[in-house]
Amino acid sequence: MKDSKSNNKQTNTQNSDADFDEFDDDVKSKSQFKREMHALQDLGIALTKLTSKQFARIPVSEKLRYIIEQLPSITHNSAKKRHLQFIGKLMRSEDIEALTEAYERIKTDNHQVARQHKALELWRNNMLQDDQQQVIEAMESFINDYPKSDRQQLRQLVRLAQKEKTIDKPPANSRKLFCFLRDTVAQSLNRDDD
Repeated sequence: MKDSKSNNKQTNTQNSDADFDEFDDDVKSKSQFKREMHALQDLGIALTKLTSKQFARIPVSEKLRYIIEQLPSITHNSAKKRHLQFIGKLMRSEDIEALTEAYERIKTDNHQVARQHKALELWRNNMLQDDQQQVIEAMESFINDYPKSDRQQLRQLVRLAQKEKTIDKPPANSRKLFCFLRDTVAQSLNRDDD
């Protein structure tokens, strides 16, 4: 008789453990829920820091778009905090994967633009060196990478920027050289896309 009672207890315990395991997968702890809500709020804060052009690329509902666009007009700290919490609440009803993916794409684009900007600055700085051999190598490197560039204009801008540098004038031609390099790269990228 005792054996059947102990077997019954073991079976009941095993069944309740199985039920608990199924239930455990579906229910989140309060801490997990809070972490997810803070992550949504942080994503909402990141969205508020985007430019209007970047924010237009984010797939959000009109209500959330309106609420996020209202944030800069709120100046009082406690009101701003409540507004951010409301943004986090509204984000629960959004497609978070699509939002996150669009935001990451914008961040990646920003990093690419920054890398391209640094590369252009490096080319310009190499073209403005005192050592003429380095200048020639930098110009040839740029022309090899962008063969459709206007060589004559490039040489003229380099010459004017170097002259400007030697007489301590403001770097207007250096800026023009940078703009020329940037525009040439942009035109090349546009041709590649076509």
